[in-house]
Amino acid sequence: MFNYIETLLLNLLFLVVFILFIPHIIETNVKNLSCQLKKGIQLISVIIAMISCMLFPFHIGDEIILDLRTVAIMVGGLYLGRKASVTLVVIFLIIRLYLGEFGIGFYASAIASLIILSVIFLIRNIFDRASKHRRILIACSFSFFICTFVLVIRFLLGHLHVSDYKVIITFFLVHLISTFFIVYFSEMLQESSYTNMQVIKAEKLEVVSHLASSISHEVRNPLTVVKGILQMLYKNEWDEEKRNQFIEISLQEIDRANDIIGNYLTFAKSVHEEHIIVNLEQELQRSINVITPMANMNCVDIHTMIEPIRMKGDPQLLQQCFLNITKNCIEAMPNGGNLFIRTEEMVDGVVIEIKDTGEGMSDEQLNRLGEPFFTTKGREGTGLGMMAVIKIIKLMKGKLDVTSKKNEGTLFRIYFPHP
Repeated sequence: MFNYIETLLLNLLFLVVFILFIPHIIETNVKNLSCQLKKGIQLISVIIAMISCMLFPFHIGDEIILDLRTVAIMVGGLYLGRKASVTLVVIFLIIRLYLGEFGIGFYASAIASLIILSVIFLIRNIFDRASKHRRILIACSFSFFICTFVLVIRFLLGHLHVSDYKVIITFFLVHLISTFFIVYFSEMLQESSYTNMQVIKAEKLEVVSHLASSISHEVRNPLTVVKGILQMLYKNEWDEEKRNQFIEISLQEIDRANDIIGNYLTFAKSVHEEHIIVNLEQELQRSINVITPMANMNCVDIHTMIEPIRMKGDPQLLQQCFLNITKNCIEAMPNGGNLFIRTEEMVDGVVIEIKDTGEGMSDEQLNRLGEPFFTTKGREGTGLGMMAVIKIIKLMKGKLDVTSKKNEGTLFRIYFPHP
């Protein structure tokens, strides 16, 4: 009895490894497999499982050979279709003939395999459309029917007797349990793969959503500046030189918006051009010129202490970083205030400090700074501006330190190391 169970468990191991694990591992680790190729791999795995079971059967007397080959044929036929089931039966008969000879045992196996094939042809479409639980029920019922049919043939041929009831019960139980186990976990793996695909699709949609929101957020900055300049020009209170300066800034901002749209995908993928030596004073002054109209509209005075410092970086991304921070500072001072911008060259790097006298942030808000879609501006913000700032600073090997107190303001301290 122990030998029967030991061999049946070995057969079950073949089914688990070749029908469940190997196809799943290949499908998970090898991308872009066509459906036809997937079915081909699964069919080969089922064939190997079937042959392995046939090579390690358990024997009753001199004539009866029993194993779990029928489970492999049933599962393979139900999941892979009619053509696959015909292939399995043909290969089974060839291997059976090779391992034995023409005789009653071979004919009994041939009849049983043809019955299995006929049932698969009848219930394949029903199984394909069934739910997970109904598939398990159909497969177990199919297994029970085949086991009964095989044992009846053995009784009729005189190979089994009532005294062999322990073998009969073991045969029934192991076939039913192994069928339930294989089909259940096959359904679970398919369900898991489907769920993973849905999660991946959802993540891709989320990335697209974040990307679209980020682009709209970054483009809104130059548009806000252009809008402010147009409102100032509309009052017609400026001389020709100042008007030309405002128009030039507007054109630069429109070009910047175009650059953001054209290059944002590259930035979002963390791929950037080779950094060059830039004039930090010049880049900061450009950002200040851009943000000045917005500051004037909010009654914010800008105070600067900028040293002529050179550093290695990307001018476009530096301006984007400075504009996001200064814009946030100005928006944090709706009733007016002061914006301080200071630079300092140290032995090992450059420090840029941007400080406002605005509303400030609580410790909880400060800890969440830079999270996607977290903002202190309510419906007016997306929370993606600071996320972009943190990413830009990280791309340039820099560090950002933010300190803030409620009703006292916020200090942004950016450190960039020397190349």
